[in-house]
Amino acid sequence: MPDGGELTITTDEADGRWQLSVADTGLGIPRNIRSQVFVPFVNLGTDSETGLGLVIAKEVVEGHGGNLSFETRVLGEVEVQESGTSFRIEIPITPEQTP
Repeated sequence: MPDGGELTITTDEADGRWQLSVADTGLGIPRNIRSQVFVPFVNLGTDSETGLGLVIAKEVVEGHGGNLSFETRVLGEVEVQESGTSFRIEIPITPEQTP
């Protein structure tokens, strides 16, 4: 959030799953990169980023039987909402049984 903003972290429990949501009021993820957010080595073009953070996070979450997803919007994309991105992790509270 280069111009400042709000970062909101929330947790919840529903249907036997623990949920963590991290949301910001930043610039949002551009449309042309959204489908590649979880692809290794994809970043927003800065030299200091490897493009591996979200890939690794998704692997860890899925390894625990969970899911990592996101919603994002850039300025003007949705009239009634400001720009920003929200990542959500859902993990089962008890380990899933494997056959």
